[in-house]
Amino acid sequence: MDSVIGVRSPNTVVKRANALLSFLRWVAKTGIDEVNPFVEPVVWSYFQHLRSSDAAASKADSCLSAFRFAFDILGFESLEGVTNSRRLVGLSEIMLSGKRLLRQALVLTVHQVKCLHMILRDKRRHATDRALVGYVLFCLYGRCRNSDLQAIHRIELDFSDAGGFVVITTCNHKSGRMAALKTKLLPIVVPARGVDGSIWPQEALDAMQDAGHVFQDPIDGPLLHAPANGFGDFMKRGLRSSEVSAFLRKTLNLEEPVKGSGFEVVSSHSLKATLLAWCARFGLSPQTRSMLGRHSSCLAETFAIYSRDLVCAPVVELQGVIDAIYDGSFFPDDQRSGFFRPQNVDAGLPQNVKLEQATFDGAVSVCSSQYEPSVADGDAHVDAPSPGPPVLRGHDPDGTASKNADTMNVENGTPDHASVPVDGEDSDSSSSGSDALSSDHSDVAEPPARVKRFRARIPKEESWYVHSKSHLIHRFDGTRHNTMRFLVCGKLLTDAYALCTEATAWNTLCRSCNRR
Repeated sequence: MDSVIGVRSPNTVVKRANALLSFLRWVAKTGIDEVNPFVEPVVWSYFQHLRSSDAAASKADSCLSAFRFAFDILGFESLEGVTNSRRLVGLSEIMLSGKRLLRQALVLTVHQVKCLHMILRDKRRHATDRALVGYVLFCLYGRCRNSDLQAIHRIELDFSDAGGFVVITTCNHKSGRMAALKTKLLPIVVPARGVDGSIWPQEALDAMQDAGHVFQDPIDGPLLHAPANGFGDFMKRGLRSSEVSAFLRKTLNLEEPVKGSGFEVVSSHSLKATLLAWCARFGLSPQTRSMLGRHSSCLAETFAIYSRDLVCAPVVELQGVIDAIYDGSFFPDDQRSGFFRPQNVDAGLPQNVKLEQATFDGAVSVCSSQYEPSVADGDAHVDAPSPGPPVLRGHDPDGTASKNADTMNVENGTPDHASVPVDGEDSDSSSSGSDALSSDHSDVAEPPARVKRFRARIPKEESWYVHSKSHLIHRFDGTRHNTMRFLVCGKLLTDAYALCTEATAWNTLCRSCNRR
């Protein structure tokens, strides 16, 4: 069985087996006298029973998925008639269409994130609470699911008092389905400067150590073990998603969800969705957001998200979004028309009015009064101590490693002449929506430049296009035949290609276009 499953998760087998178990229990209860109940007429009767008994809308679809899994993966050839039955597929789709509307996790507000930073710095709080808040912030700024931090390999510090990164490497990731990726470390690059302007990772790591959590090198386990009853007592397992969700709602004074209600709630998945939602509102390109979320659809191959150098540029753009929130030029919690406003536009307003403008549709948590963050940017800034826990590797007090790590290059086939250094160019100017935003909000003050990076330089006599599905970059040098235009690689330039600029040319260049 281990050989058949291969590198797939055993939890998938258990899930499919439970669906088949429900079917077998129904067969035993109805007394069907069949030597092999896994035949199309018996399964059809079972699906009709599910529909008539108002069973869960997804139950028939789950059962059919279990049959497909048993046929395709486990090799149960006798199930071919069941998997190919059109009436079984149609009935399962009819039932599935009655499923309730999808409820997505709510995105945290800037106010709520600042509350988390306040709690992390509050020495009066219980040490375990501060350690859990530190873990939550790593999930938030790392765009992580809770499962992403349950089997990490090592933590590398690459920041100074001015900012930088924290790199968390792991082999356990949802995108690592192929055997070749099981032995390759996935870098989770976390920006070190938060929305309140502080360098928070050192405080988070210190809070975990103050609570009694011991870091090893390598860690090869969860970032933070589940706390036990006593102080400094931790279990062997990591935190569950339900535990993180309950802690997050309790810390932010949010109500617990009511079973059966259709309202969206804050959960552990809100930590992954928050910064990606802010990036979408800021106008970062879909490719950049896909890289930040470590989605398997980014660029051309899943291997792209396993490249630390390739993900550095999107994380620098993410840091630009965070800095724009801190300096008051970007308000992700406002209505769409108020995302971008000039600085000091509300300098003369009272504090309670400013706080209301930072809300989104009235959905703001009511945090404890001692953790109410000041709206003034200067009040939210806290000087963070210099990094350097002795148990973690990669510490660089003078910040030289951080500067070296911020130097990036375009990978995978971009010609040498197409990459030139651009000094002092801020990260938020490289988003796909920057051209459209700058025309309407040209007076928005941009954060100071902090990095030096390389960007594709498009020759003046050429135009570059990106394909909507493959996301490959192609060169167009003006070759035409009658009314048809042809790319350098010989392909016909159709509506499937969109014109890209130097700010959005982060994708892989077509090899044929590169050779010619």
